[in-house]
Formats: sequence, structure tokens, C-alpha cells
Amino acid sequence: QAALDANGVLYVTTTLGPAAWGCLGSDSVQCAWMMTGTYPNDYRINDADGSALATAVENGKGVYFEAGDHWGFVHLVTAYDNYDGVDQSAVVDGNDTFLSMNGYDTGFGLDTSDLSGTAYNQAAAGSDWTDQFNALAGSAGPNAGQLWSEAVAGYGTGAFYATDAPFGNTISQSWEFGGFGGDQVDLAARYLAVLCGGGGPPPGTGFQRGDCNGDGSFNIADLIFLLAALFSGGFAGDC
Repeated sequence: QAALDANGVLYVTTTLGPAAWGCLGSDSVQCAWMMTGTYPNDYRINDADGSALATAVENGKGVYFEAGDHWGFVHLVTAYDNYDGVDQSAVVDGNDTFLSMNGYDTGFGLDTSDLSGTAYNQAAAGSDWTDQFNALAGSAGPNAGQLWSEAVAGYGTGAFYATDAPFGNTISQSWEFGGFGGDQVDLAARYLAVLCGGGGPPPGTGFQRGDCNGDGSFNIADLIFLLAALFSGGFAGDC
């Protein structure tokens, strides 16, 4: 929350699962951050949660999904598996060795390679069971890349899926954002840039009130377009 505040992001928090997030259907919501915690205090998503996250991606909303034990221990298959960018066929349940991380340039607009050697400070007493996985594209295009690995052993702990339009981009991590030992405000800014800017308008969406320039987003460019159309001889647009 502190990192989002520092980036000027407006957000709503809840302790309920995504199936209860009625706001996911709102045009004003750009992305969702699902943070399930670390074993033994983690939340395990259910089928309805996975369907809600999948629908959000299908509607062009970016999703950050942080789960310490979701992929490697009795994984529940949901519709979100199509979009999380994780190779579920080769996941390892993990152990307590994740103490520092190396970042990667995914090649798809998200580069954390300059953050290599960053400490992880969220290790709990006993094993965190930090899942180990590699990146693999799903049903929303071919562009998935490794985002993080453990710095010594080299096993993967993060993936970025740069989906094709009209889907939203996704980030998957098996460690908690709050334990990132580097600049959390900077990391949040990098994530926001690819999540809130990813994807496009939902398929079949025509006119959206307020989207004056028809680019699928709502920002100051719409106001400039409108003023130009009204007062400066600018193109009036489709409406």
C-alpha cells in the first residue's frame, strides 16, 4: 500500500477473494493486485476466484498475483491458469532457500535485470515453501518471460506475461512484495507501467462514454481531443 501511495495510485483493499470483488467489472479499474500471503497464513484461491481473475484479464485488466504456495502444493486448476504465465508442468513446491533474487529483462517491456542480487526480507520461521517455476505463455499470446529467480540456485520465482490485445498483462510471483529488499516504490512503478497499460478494451466494445479519442483508455488526452473538436476545428471522432 505504501508503494502504491507513493506512485499516486487510487485503490480499494479487501480481505475477500476475487469472486467477491464486484469492482473488477468497473471501467475505472485498471488492474488488480492479488496478494495471498505466505504459508502457513496464506489464502488459497477457489474456482470462483480463478474465474474472476481470468475474466478481468479477458476484459483488458492487468493482474498481479502473489502466492507463496499456490502453484506447488495441491494446485487447484482454474481458468486463471490460462493467463498466469506459469509452466505448471514443472513447478517445484520449494523450500526455505529463497533469500535473495536476480531480475531479468523479459524482452516484453518489463526489465528488472538491474535489480539482481536484491535481498528478500520476508522469510518466516520455518519453511516458506516458496514455489519454484518457469515462465510459459498460455492462451493469450506467445510472449511470456522469466522475471525473477533465486540468486544462487537459479530457480524461477516470477514470470511476466505480455498478452496480446485485448487481454490484460499479468505478473506472477511466489514471494511477497513486502519482502523485496530494494526500492519497493520503484518496483511498483515498473509493475504499474506494464499492468495498467497492458491489453486493450474488451472485445466487442464500441462507444465508451468519455473515451473521446477512441483509444480504449480514459485520460487527459480525451479532454484535449474534445476541446479541439469543439473549438479548434479538430476531428470530431466517431461520435
